[in-house]
Amino acid sequence: MSAPENQKCTLYSLITSDPGLPRPFTKPPYWLHMPCALAKHQSPSLQSKVDVIVIGSGITGASVAHTLLESDPTISVTLLEARSLCSGATGRNGGHIVAYGGGDYAILKKKFGVEEALNIIDFTFSTLDDLVELVRRNGWEKDVEYRPVTRIKTFGDQDTLLSTKKSVAEFSAERPTMDRVYNFIGPEEAAMDHGIQGVTGALLFPAHAIWPYKLVSKVFERLVGHYPSRFHLETNTPALSIAVDETFPKSNHRYVVTTPRGSIQATHVVHATNGYAGHLIPELRGRLYPYRGSMTVQNFESKTPNQGDQYTWSHHHMPRYDPASGTTIPGTYYLQQNANSGYFFFGGERTTPDQSINTDDTQPVKSATKHLESKLTSLLGQDPQSRHTVSEWAGVMGYTADKLPLVGRIPSTVSARHEGEWISAGFNGMGMCYAWRAGKGVAKMILGEDVSGWLPKSFVLSEERLKHRLVTQASLQDLKGYFPRATLAGDTTLKLGSRSSLL
Repeated sequence: MSAPENQKCTLYSLITSDPGLPRPFTKPPYWLHMPCALAKHQSPSLQSKVDVIVIGSGITGASVAHTLLESDPTISVTLLEARSLCSGATGRNGGHIVAYGGGDYAILKKKFGVEEALNIIDFTFSTLDDLVELVRRNGWEKDVEYRPVTRIKTFGDQDTLLSTKKSVAEFSAERPTMDRVYNFIGPEEAAMDHGIQGVTGALLFPAHAIWPYKLVSKVFERLVGHYPSRFHLETNTPALSIAVDETFPKSNHRYVVTTPRGSIQATHVVHATNGYAGHLIPELRGRLYPYRGSMTVQNFESKTPNQGDQYTWSHHHMPRYDPASGTTIPGTYYLQQNANSGYFFFGGERTTPDQSINTDDTQPVKSATKHLESKLTSLLGQDPQSRHTVSEWAGVMGYTADKLPLVGRIPSTVSARHEGEWISAGFNGMGMCYAWRAGKGVAKMILGEDVSGWLPKSFVLSEERLKHRLVTQASLQDLKGYFPRATLAGDTTLKLGSRSSLL
Protein backbone atom coordinates (compact mmCIF):
# COMPACT_ATOMS: atom_id res chain seq x y z
CA MET A 1 0.00 0.00 0.00
CA SER A 2 1.37 3.43 -0.95
CA ALA A 3 2.03 6.08 1.69
CA PRO A 4 -1.00 8.24 0.72
CA GLU A 5 -3.28 5.19 0.74
CA ASN A 6 -1.95 4.09 4.13
CA GLN A 7 -2.51 7.58 5.49
CA LYS A 8 -6.09 7.61 4.26
CA CYS A 9 -6.79 4.18 5.75
CA THR A 10 -5.32 5.20 9.10
CA LEU A 11 -7.39 8.36 9.39
CA TYR A 12 -10.52 6.74 7.99
CA SER A 13 -10.31 3.92 10.51
CA LEU A 14 -9.91 6.34 13.38
CA ILE A 15 -12.72 8.76 12.55
CA THR A 16 -15.27 6.09 11.61
CA SER A 17 -14.71 3.90 14.67
CA ASP A 18 -17.35 3.61 17.38
CA PRO A 19 -16.41 6.21 20.04
CA GLY A 20 -18.03 4.02 22.68
CA LEU A 21 -19.33 5.20 26.02
CA PRO A 22 -17.38 7.55 28.28
CA ARG A 23 -14.87 5.54 30.29
CA PRO A 24 -14.83 5.47 34.09
CA PHE A 25 -12.06 7.68 35.43
CA THR A 26 -10.12 7.60 38.66
CA LYS A 27 -8.39 10.98 38.69
CA PRO A 28 -10.68 13.90 37.83
CA PRO A 29 -9.55 17.06 36.01
CA TYR A 30 -8.66 19.97 38.26
CA TRP A 31 -12.00 21.69 37.65
CA LEU A 32 -13.72 18.70 39.31
CA HIS A 33 -11.34 18.18 42.24
CA MET A 34 -14.04 19.50 44.60
CA PRO A 35 -17.22 17.66 43.48
CA CYS A 36 -20.51 19.49 43.73
CA ALA A 37 -23.43 18.19 45.81
CA LEU A 38 -25.11 16.73 42.70
CA ALA A 39 -22.02 14.98 41.35
CA LYS A 40 -23.53 11.53 41.86
CA HIS A 41 -27.19 12.45 42.04
CA GLN A 42 -29.79 9.80 41.17
CA SER A 43 -33.49 9.32 41.72
CA PRO A 44 -34.46 6.30 43.88
CA SER A 45 -35.80 4.74 40.67
CA LEU A 46 -36.10 5.77 37.03
CA GLN A 47 -39.28 7.35 35.73
CA SER A 48 -41.07 4.97 33.39
CA LYS A 49 -42.18 7.71 30.98
CA VAL A 50 -41.10 11.32 30.37
CA ASP A 51 -41.58 13.86 27.63
CA VAL A 52 -37.88 14.43 26.90
CA ILE A 53 -34.71 12.47 27.63
CA VAL A 54 -31.49 14.49 27.40
CA ILE A 55 -28.26 12.49 27.14
CA GLY A 56 -25.23 14.37 28.48
CA SER A 57 -24.79 16.70 31.48
CA GLY A 58 -22.35 19.28 30.10
CA ILE A 59 -23.25 22.84 29.24
CA THR A 60 -25.31 21.70 26.23
CA GLY A 61 -27.46 19.30 28.23
CA ALA A 62 -27.84 21.92 30.95
CA SER A 63 -29.07 24.45 28.39
CA VAL A 64 -31.58 22.06 26.82
CA ALA A 65 -33.05 21.06 30.18
CA HIS A 66 -33.04 24.62 31.51
CA THR A 67 -34.80 26.02 28.43
CA LEU A 68 -37.44 23.28 28.32
CA LEU A 69 -38.33 23.54 32.00
CA GLU A 70 -38.33 27.34 32.10
CA SER A 71 -40.43 27.59 28.91
CA ASP A 72 -43.12 24.93 29.41
CA PRO A 73 -44.81 24.51 32.82
CA THR A 74 -46.00 20.98 32.01
CA ILE A 75 -43.00 19.31 30.33
CA SER A 76 -41.06 16.54 32.09
CA VAL A 77 -37.34 15.95 31.51
CA THR A 78 -34.93 13.18 32.49
CA LEU A 79 -31.24 13.82 32.00
CA LEU A 80 -28.90 10.84 31.70
CA GLU A 81 -25.17 11.08 32.38
CA ALA A 82 -22.80 8.14 31.92
CA ARG A 83 -20.44 9.30 34.68
CA SER A 84 -20.56 11.97 37.36
CA LEU A 85 -22.13 15.34 36.66
CA CYS A 86 -20.39 17.45 33.99
CA SER A 87 -17.42 15.09 33.72
CA GLY A 88 -17.08 15.35 29.94
CA ALA A 89 -15.80 18.14 27.72
CA THR A 90 -17.33 21.03 29.70
CA GLY A 91 -15.68 19.82 32.89
CA ARG A 92 -12.34 19.48 31.12
CA ASN A 93 -12.05 22.62 28.99
CA GLY A 94 -10.02 25.81 29.38
CA GLY A 95 -12.64 27.88 31.19
CA HIS A 96 -12.87 30.58 28.52
CA ILE A 97 -16.02 32.36 27.36
CA VAL A 98 -14.69 33.89 24.18
CA ALA A 99 -15.71 34.38 20.55
CA TYR A 100 -13.03 35.20 18.00
CA GLY A 101 -15.53 37.11 15.88
CA GLY A 102 -13.64 39.19 13.35
CA GLY A 103 -10.67 36.87 13.48
CA ASP A 104 -12.81 34.06 12.05
CA TYR A 105 -14.77 36.16 9.59
CA ALA A 106 -12.67 35.70 6.44
CA ILE A 107 -12.74 31.90 6.64
CA LEU A 108 -16.46 31.83 7.35
CA LYS A 109 -17.16 34.25 4.51
CA LYS A 110 -15.18 32.15 2.06
CA LYS A 111 -17.06 28.98 3.00
CA PHE A 112 -20.59 30.27 3.62
CA GLY A 113 -20.89 33.77 2.18
CA VAL A 114 -21.13 37.18 3.84
CA GLU A 115 -24.65 36.90 5.26
CA GLU A 116 -24.20 33.49 6.87
CA ALA A 117 -20.72 34.37 8.17
CA LEU A 118 -22.23 37.37 9.96
CA ASN A 119 -25.09 35.20 11.27
CA ILE A 120 -22.62 32.71 12.73
CA ILE A 121 -20.55 35.43 14.41
CA ASP A 122 -23.68 37.11 15.77
CA PHE A 123 -24.72 33.74 17.19
CA THR A 124 -21.41 33.38 19.08
CA PHE A 125 -21.66 36.90 20.49
CA SER A 126 -25.24 36.22 21.58
CA THR A 127 -24.14 33.00 23.29
CA LEU A 128 -21.61 34.95 25.34
CA ASP A 129 -24.28 37.51 26.23
CA ASP A 130 -26.69 34.74 27.27
CA LEU A 131 -24.13 33.12 29.58
CA VAL A 132 -23.14 36.40 31.21
CA GLU A 133 -26.81 37.32 31.67
CA LEU A 134 -27.49 33.89 33.24
CA VAL A 135 -24.68 34.37 35.75
CA ARG A 136 -25.59 37.93 36.66
CA ARG A 137 -29.36 37.34 36.83
CA ASN A 138 -28.83 34.59 39.40
CA GLY A 139 -26.08 36.39 41.31
CA TRP A 140 -23.56 33.60 40.65
CA GLU A 141 -20.52 35.77 39.88
CA LYS A 142 -18.52 34.71 42.92
CA ASP A 143 -19.84 31.15 42.96
CA VAL A 144 -18.58 30.41 39.44
CA GLU A 145 -15.56 32.78 39.56
CA TYR A 146 -16.86 34.78 36.64
CA ARG A 147 -14.91 37.82 35.48
CA PRO A 148 -14.94 40.02 32.36
CA VAL A 149 -11.45 40.18 30.86
CA THR A 150 -9.46 41.35 27.89
CA ARG A 151 -8.40 38.54 25.60
CA ILE A 152 -4.80 38.72 24.35
CA LYS A 153 -4.60 36.60 21.21
CA THR A 154 -0.92 36.27 20.28
CA PHE A 155 0.68 34.98 17.10
CA GLY A 156 3.75 32.84 16.49
CA ASP A 157 4.30 33.65 12.80
CA GLN A 158 3.71 36.51 10.39
CA ASP A 159 1.30 34.60 8.12
CA THR A 160 -1.15 33.90 10.94
CA LEU A 161 -0.92 37.48 12.19
CA LEU A 162 -1.45 38.99 8.73
CA SER A 163 -4.37 36.72 7.88
CA THR A 164 -6.06 37.69 11.16
CA LYS A 165 -5.49 41.38 10.48
CA LYS A 166 -7.06 40.96 7.06
CA SER A 167 -10.02 39.09 8.51
CA VAL A 168 -10.65 41.72 11.19
CA ALA A 169 -10.43 44.49 8.59
CA GLU A 170 -13.01 42.74 6.38
CA PHE A 171 -15.31 42.20 9.35
CA SER A 172 -14.99 45.82 10.47
CA ALA A 173 -15.88 46.95 6.95
CA GLU A 174 -19.16 45.05 7.26
CA ARG A 175 -19.69 46.09 10.90
CA PRO A 176 -18.01 49.51 11.33
CA THR A 177 -19.04 49.70 15.00
CA MET A 178 -16.78 46.72 15.73
CA ASP A 179 -13.63 48.45 14.48
CA ARG A 180 -12.87 49.97 17.88
CA VAL A 181 -13.41 46.61 19.64
CA TYR A 182 -10.23 45.08 18.17
CA ASN A 183 -6.75 46.42 18.93
CA PHE A 184 -3.54 45.02 17.42
CA ILE A 185 -0.23 45.50 19.21
CA GLY A 186 3.33 44.65 18.29
CA PRO A 187 5.73 42.10 19.82
CA GLU A 188 7.49 44.69 21.98
CA GLU A 189 4.26 45.84 23.60
CA ALA A 190 3.13 42.22 24.07
CA ALA A 191 6.36 41.50 25.95
CA MET A 192 6.63 44.78 27.85
CA ASP A 193 3.02 45.27 28.92
CA HIS A 194 1.70 41.70 29.00
CA GLY A 195 4.73 39.47 29.64
CA ILE A 196 4.27 37.27 26.55
CA GLN A 197 7.58 36.51 24.89
CA GLY A 198 8.61 35.57 21.36
CA VAL A 199 5.44 36.50 19.47
CA THR A 200 5.00 38.41 16.21
CA GLY A 201 2.12 40.48 17.55
CA ALA A 202 -1.18 40.27 19.41
CA LEU A 203 -4.86 41.15 19.12
CA LEU A 204 -6.78 42.47 22.13
CA PHE A 205 -10.59 42.31 22.47
CA PRO A 206 -13.24 41.75 25.20
CA ALA A 207 -13.88 38.27 26.60
CA HIS A 208 -14.84 36.44 29.81
CA ALA A 209 -13.49 33.68 32.06
CA ILE A 210 -15.24 31.25 34.38
CA TRP A 211 -15.01 27.98 36.31
CA PRO A 212 -17.16 25.94 33.87
CA TYR A 213 -17.95 23.01 36.18
CA LYS A 214 -19.24 25.38 38.85
CA LEU A 215 -21.48 27.14 36.32
CA VAL A 216 -23.09 23.92 35.10
CA SER A 217 -23.44 22.70 38.69
CA LYS A 218 -25.32 25.88 39.63
CA VAL A 219 -27.70 25.42 36.67
CA PHE A 220 -28.53 21.87 37.72
CA GLU A 221 -28.90 22.87 41.38
CA ARG A 222 -31.49 25.40 40.24
CA LEU A 223 -33.37 22.86 38.11
CA VAL A 224 -33.40 20.16 40.80
CA GLY A 225 -34.59 22.70 43.36
CA HIS A 226 -37.22 24.45 41.24
CA TYR A 227 -38.68 21.50 39.33
CA PRO A 228 -38.48 18.42 41.60
CA SER A 229 -41.54 16.76 40.05
CA ARG A 230 -40.63 17.46 36.42
CA PHE A 231 -36.83 17.17 36.30
CA HIS A 232 -34.92 13.99 37.06
CA LEU A 233 -31.11 14.03 37.08
CA GLU A 234 -29.59 10.57 36.69
CA THR A 235 -25.79 10.43 36.90
CA ASN A 236 -23.83 7.20 36.43
CA THR A 237 -26.67 6.10 34.17
CA PRO A 238 -25.41 5.71 30.59
CA ALA A 239 -27.82 5.40 27.67
CA LEU A 240 -26.98 1.97 26.28
CA SER A 241 -29.40 1.85 23.37
CA ILE A 242 -32.35 3.61 21.75
CA ALA A 243 -35.26 1.77 20.16
CA VAL A 244 -38.72 2.62 18.88
CA ASP A 245 -41.79 1.22 20.62
CA GLU A 246 -43.46 -1.25 18.27
CA THR A 247 -46.89 0.03 19.31
CA PHE A 248 -46.18 3.37 17.65
CA PRO A 249 -48.22 5.40 16.75
CA LYS A 250 -50.51 4.18 19.55
CA SER A 251 -47.91 5.20 22.08
CA ASN A 252 -46.89 8.86 22.21
CA HIS A 253 -43.78 7.85 24.15
CA ARG A 254 -42.33 6.12 21.13
CA TYR A 255 -38.69 5.94 22.19
CA VAL A 256 -37.31 3.37 24.60
CA VAL A 257 -33.93 4.29 26.07
CA THR A 258 -32.23 1.44 27.88
CA THR A 259 -29.83 2.02 30.78
CA PRO A 260 -28.17 -0.32 33.32
CA ARG A 261 -30.85 0.77 35.80
CA GLY A 262 -33.80 0.03 33.52
CA SER A 263 -35.60 1.54 30.54
CA ILE A 264 -37.41 4.85 30.06
CA GLN A 265 -39.96 5.75 27.40
CA ALA A 266 -39.95 9.26 25.94
CA THR A 267 -41.48 11.35 23.19
CA HIS A 268 -38.17 13.08 22.36
CA VAL A 269 -34.51 12.16 22.81
CA VAL A 270 -31.76 14.80 22.71
CA HIS A 271 -28.14 13.84 22.02
CA ALA A 272 -25.88 16.27 23.91
CA THR A 273 -22.85 13.98 23.96
CA ASN A 274 -20.59 15.88 21.54
CA GLY A 275 -17.63 13.66 20.53
CA TYR A 276 -19.43 10.52 21.72
CA ALA A 277 -22.57 11.09 19.62
CA GLY A 278 -21.51 8.55 17.00
CA HIS A 279 -21.92 5.73 19.52
CA LEU A 280 -25.72 5.89 19.46
CA ILE A 281 -25.93 7.38 15.95
CA PRO A 282 -23.55 5.28 13.79
CA GLU A 283 -24.37 7.16 10.57
CA LEU A 284 -22.69 10.26 12.01
CA ARG A 285 -19.32 8.55 12.41
CA GLY A 286 -16.78 10.22 10.17
CA ARG A 287 -19.04 13.24 9.74
CA LEU A 288 -18.65 13.94 13.48
CA TYR A 289 -15.59 12.52 15.21
CA PRO A 290 -13.94 12.76 18.64
CA TYR A 291 -10.79 14.80 19.16
CA ARG A 292 -8.87 14.48 22.41
CA GLY A 293 -7.31 17.63 23.79
CA SER A 294 -4.91 18.19 26.67
CA MET A 295 -4.96 20.58 29.62
CA THR A 296 -2.58 21.41 32.44
CA VAL A 297 -2.55 23.51 35.57
CA GLN A 298 0.91 24.92 36.17
CA ASN A 299 2.45 27.13 38.84
CA PHE A 300 5.67 29.12 39.02
CA GLU A 301 7.49 29.57 42.31
CA SER A 302 9.00 32.80 41.04
CA LYS A 303 6.94 35.94 41.53
CA THR A 304 4.72 36.02 38.47
CA PRO A 305 2.01 38.67 38.69
CA ASN A 306 -1.57 37.45 38.98
CA GLN A 307 -3.52 38.99 36.12
CA GLY A 308 -6.35 36.48 36.14
CA ASP A 309 -8.99 39.12 36.83
CA GLN A 310 -7.83 41.22 33.87
CA TYR A 311 -6.73 38.96 31.01
CA THR A 312 -6.92 35.61 29.31
CA TRP A 313 -4.57 34.58 26.52
CA SER A 314 -4.29 32.38 23.47
CA HIS A 315 -1.41 31.69 21.11
CA HIS A 316 -1.70 30.73 17.44
CA HIS A 317 0.64 29.67 14.67
CA MET A 318 0.53 27.55 11.53
CA PRO A 319 0.44 23.77 12.15
CA ARG A 320 3.89 22.21 12.40
CA TYR A 321 4.63 18.60 11.56
CA ASP A 322 7.76 16.84 12.80
CA PRO A 323 8.54 13.90 10.49
CA ALA A 324 11.16 12.53 12.90
CA SER A 325 8.64 11.94 15.69
CA GLY A 326 5.51 11.78 13.54
CA THR A 327 3.85 14.38 15.76
CA THR A 328 1.93 17.51 14.85
CA ILE A 329 1.62 20.76 16.78
CA PRO A 330 -1.73 22.13 15.55
CA GLY A 331 -0.81 25.64 16.67
CA THR A 332 -3.61 26.67 19.04
CA TYR A 333 -2.98 27.21 22.76
CA TYR A 334 -5.31 28.70 25.39
CA LEU A 335 -4.36 30.16 28.75
CA GLN A 336 -6.03 31.69 31.75
CA GLN A 337 -4.80 32.44 35.24
CA ASN A 338 -6.94 31.75 38.27
CA ALA A 339 -7.61 35.08 39.94
CA ASN A 340 -7.38 33.53 43.43
CA SER A 341 -4.58 30.95 43.31
CA GLY A 342 -2.53 32.41 40.48
CA TYR A 343 -2.34 28.98 38.83
CA PHE A 344 -2.04 28.96 35.05
CA PHE A 345 -4.56 26.79 33.15
CA PHE A 346 -2.87 25.99 29.83
CA GLY A 347 -4.05 23.76 26.99
CA GLY A 348 -2.79 22.68 23.58
CA GLU A 349 -1.33 19.75 21.68
CA ARG A 350 1.65 17.87 20.39
CA THR A 351 0.08 14.72 19.04
CA THR A 352 -0.26 11.83 16.60
CA PRO A 353 -3.52 10.74 14.92
CA ASP A 354 -4.27 7.90 17.31
CA GLN A 355 -3.48 10.09 20.31
CA SER A 356 -5.86 12.82 19.18
CA ILE A 357 -8.72 10.90 17.51
CA ASN A 358 -9.43 9.04 20.71
CA THR A 359 -12.08 8.99 23.43
CA ASP A 360 -9.92 7.75 26.31
CA ASP A 361 -9.90 10.72 28.67
CA THR A 362 -9.02 8.65 31.73
CA GLN A 363 -5.32 9.51 31.54
CA PRO A 364 -3.38 12.60 30.43
CA VAL A 365 -1.34 12.44 27.23
CA LYS A 366 2.20 12.63 28.59
CA SER A 367 3.79 13.89 25.38
CA ALA A 368 1.28 16.73 25.24
CA THR A 369 1.84 17.58 28.91
CA LYS A 370 5.59 17.77 28.41
CA HIS A 371 5.11 20.05 25.42
CA LEU A 372 2.71 22.31 27.34
CA GLU A 373 5.16 22.60 30.21
CA SER A 374 7.93 23.72 27.88
CA LYS A 375 5.68 26.02 25.84
CA LEU A 376 4.22 27.90 28.80
CA THR A 377 7.67 28.45 30.30
CA SER A 378 8.82 29.89 26.98
CA LEU A 379 5.80 32.12 26.43
CA LEU A 380 6.02 33.60 29.92
CA GLY A 381 9.82 33.85 29.86
CA GLN A 382 10.12 32.00 33.16
CA ASP A 383 12.83 29.84 34.68
CA PRO A 384 11.94 26.19 33.96
CA GLN A 385 13.24 25.22 37.40
CA SER A 386 10.62 27.39 39.08
CA ARG A 387 7.71 25.61 37.38
CA HIS A 388 5.73 22.62 38.58
CA THR A 389 2.62 20.93 37.20
CA VAL A 390 -0.31 20.92 39.61
CA SER A 391 -2.68 18.89 37.42
CA GLU A 392 -2.92 17.39 33.92
CA TRP A 393 -5.81 15.78 32.07
CA ALA A 394 -7.37 14.99 28.71
CA GLY A 395 -10.79 15.91 27.34
CA VAL A 396 -12.81 14.74 24.34
CA MET A 397 -14.20 17.35 21.94
CA GLY A 398 -16.45 16.82 18.93
CA TYR A 399 -15.27 17.93 15.48
CA THR A 400 -17.37 18.03 12.34
CA ALA A 401 -16.55 17.67 8.66
CA ASP A 402 -17.52 21.28 7.88
CA LYS A 403 -16.34 22.77 11.19
CA LEU A 404 -19.82 23.87 12.28
CA PRO A 405 -22.07 22.54 15.06
CA LEU A 406 -24.88 20.05 14.43
CA VAL A 407 -28.11 21.52 15.78
CA GLY A 408 -31.68 20.32 15.31
CA ARG A 409 -33.79 17.33 14.41
CA ILE A 410 -31.96 14.18 13.31
CA PRO A 411 -33.36 12.93 10.00
CA SER A 412 -34.65 9.36 10.05
CA THR A 413 -32.16 8.58 7.27
CA VAL A 414 -29.41 9.18 9.84
CA SER A 415 -30.85 7.64 13.00
CA ALA A 416 -32.75 4.83 11.19
CA ARG A 417 -35.54 5.62 13.67
CA HIS A 418 -38.51 8.00 13.70
CA GLU A 419 -37.84 11.74 13.65
CA GLY A 420 -38.18 12.47 17.35
CA GLU A 421 -34.45 12.58 18.03
CA TRP A 422 -32.48 15.79 18.25
CA ILE A 423 -28.84 16.77 18.49
CA SER A 424 -26.70 19.64 19.69
CA ALA A 425 -23.05 18.68 19.29
CA GLY A 426 -19.88 19.10 17.25
CA PHE A 427 -18.54 22.41 18.57
CA ASN A 428 -15.03 21.98 17.15
CA GLY A 429 -13.24 23.02 20.33
CA MET A 430 -15.24 26.25 20.75
CA GLY A 431 -18.15 24.96 22.81
CA MET A 432 -18.41 27.89 25.19
CA CYS A 433 -19.36 30.28 22.38
CA TYR A 434 -21.82 27.86 20.78
CA ALA A 435 -23.24 25.27 23.17
CA TRP A 436 -25.55 27.20 25.49
CA ARG A 437 -27.44 28.93 22.67
CA ALA A 438 -27.36 25.80 20.49
CA GLY A 439 -28.97 23.83 23.31
CA LYS A 440 -31.56 26.57 23.66
CA GLY A 441 -32.27 26.28 19.93
CA VAL A 442 -32.95 22.55 20.13
CA ALA A 443 -35.22 23.00 23.13
CA LYS A 444 -37.21 25.70 21.36
CA MET A 445 -37.58 23.47 18.29
CA ILE A 446 -38.92 20.64 20.46
CA LEU A 447 -41.49 23.10 21.81
CA GLY A 448 -42.52 23.95 18.25
CA GLU A 449 -41.04 27.44 18.13
CA ASP A 450 -39.46 29.02 15.05
CA VAL A 451 -35.74 29.67 15.61
CA SER A 452 -34.83 30.48 12.01
CA GLY A 453 -34.46 34.16 12.88
CA TRP A 454 -31.42 33.56 15.09
CA LEU A 455 -30.13 29.99 14.58
CA PRO A 456 -27.75 29.94 11.57
CA LYS A 457 -29.23 27.74 8.85
CA SER A 458 -25.77 26.25 8.26
CA PHE A 459 -25.97 24.57 11.70
CA VAL A 460 -29.10 22.58 10.85
CA LEU A 461 -28.67 18.88 10.11
CA SER A 462 -30.35 19.07 6.71
CA GLU A 463 -30.25 16.47 3.94
CA GLU A 464 -28.40 18.99 1.75
CA ARG A 465 -25.72 19.46 4.36
CA LEU A 466 -25.40 15.71 4.85
CA LYS A 467 -24.95 15.23 1.14
CA HIS A 468 -22.55 18.04 0.30
CA ARG A 469 -20.71 19.41 3.35
CA LEU A 470 -21.05 16.97 6.21
CA VAL A 471 -19.19 14.10 4.56
CA THR A 472 -16.34 11.91 5.76
CA GLN A 473 -14.15 12.93 2.83
CA ALA A 474 -14.13 16.51 4.15
CA SER A 475 -13.04 15.29 7.59
CA LEU A 476 -10.23 13.29 6.00
CA GLN A 477 -9.07 16.20 3.88
CA ASP A 478 -8.88 18.48 6.90
CA LEU A 479 -7.01 15.97 9.04
CA LYS A 480 -4.48 15.20 6.32
CA GLY A 481 -3.40 18.83 6.55
CA TYR A 482 -2.49 18.26 10.20
CA PHE A 483 -1.09 14.74 9.91
CA PRO A 484 0.79 14.55 6.56
CA ARG A 485 1.88 10.97 7.14
CA ALA A 486 -0.69 9.81 9.69
CA THR A 487 1.90 7.87 11.67
CA LEU A 488 0.56 5.99 14.69
CA ALA A 489 2.18 6.35 18.09
CA GLY A 490 1.85 2.67 18.95
CA ASP A 491 1.18 -0.70 17.36
CA THR A 492 -2.46 0.07 16.70
CA THR A 493 -4.14 -2.49 14.44
CA LEU A 494 -6.21 -0.77 11.79
CA LYS A 495 -9.62 -2.12 10.92
CA LEU A 496 -11.44 -0.31 8.16
CA GLY A 497 -15.08 0.45 8.80
CA SER A 498 -17.86 -0.60 6.45
CA ARG A 499 -19.23 2.88 5.68
CA SER A 500 -17.18 3.69 2.59
CA SER A 501 -20.33 5.19 1.07
CA LEU A 502 -19.82 8.16 3.35
CA LEU A 503 -16.72 9.04 1.34
